[in-house]
Amino acid sequence: MELHSRIDARHCLNPCSAAEINSCNSVLRSSPHSTIKLLPNHHIGQDAQLHGFHFTCSATDLACVLPVGKDVCSMISMYEVLNEDESSLLHPHTLDILNNHVANQAKLDAFVQRLDADPTILSRFDCIAQQLEQTVHKAAEFDCVDSRPWKEEISDKVGIYHTFTRSTSKDTRRHKVFIVVSGCLCEAAEEFHNLWQDASNELSCHELLACEELNWLCSTTHCNHNRRRLADQPPLRPAHAPRRRHRRPGAHGATRLSHDEHVHVRPAQVRGRQRLLDALRRLRLLR
Repeated sequence: MELHSRIDARHCLNPCSAAEINSCNSVLRSSPHSTIKLLPNHHIGQDAQLHGFHFTCSATDLACVLPVGKDVCSMISMYEVLNEDESSLLHPHTLDILNNHVANQAKLDAFVQRLDADPTILSRFDCIAQQLEQTVHKAAEFDCVDSRPWKEEISDKVGIYHTFTRSTSKDTRRHKVFIVVSGCLCEAAEEFHNLWQDASNELSCHELLACEELNWLCSTTHCNHNRRRLADQPPLRPAHAPRRRHRRPGAHGATRLSHDEHVHVRPAQVRGRQRLLDALRRLRLLR
């Protein structure tokens, strides 16, 4: 099957299947201004949707041309675990993780059970803070408190990653351990998907991408991954800092070292263009 002239497949590592090409053609059919670039990890996922692409269109196009799914703002967050003894060759928790697998698994299971038992409602759009009630100073400092408490959602995956890194002077190697959390806010992301379906024929792409609901969904997904309860599971204790726009006063969250948005919906750098990125293997370090 031949590729459409507006499909960029230069970065594909594997040949495109007929299902992938049909998905691309279906998206491009909505607007003559749209283009799609397939990334090296392009594939049809278990949800029968195309993943691993970079979509762009005109900012003035109707929002219905955007391929918005139910996992908007799905992301991976990575947190470095504190090391009290930096002189050791290996991270002190490495052997504990390997040798006490059953005990650590039991702690994770207990953590999940506590989340399930929490009667607090999950985060939805009714949690968005009313800006009229916030001062200009608080809005500028992103210190707005959500309008109601919400409980953390169980992530799609939580894993441990370890590696050896060089010091700033590049004369020594240090063993570091990281907690990696991935997933999205299922109910809030589905609520945004329903909003897009209801208003996609009335709003432009620029108006949809600039809405408060999308900005809140992105920041709240970060907050969900930064939850302090996960950091309280011994023996892994990442660095933490006071968190903002959160569900309870005085709550803390782990300090995020880096993050990667699976589904990234933002205005493009080129004026008048909008983009939607579904990339499962893109990692952007936060400086």
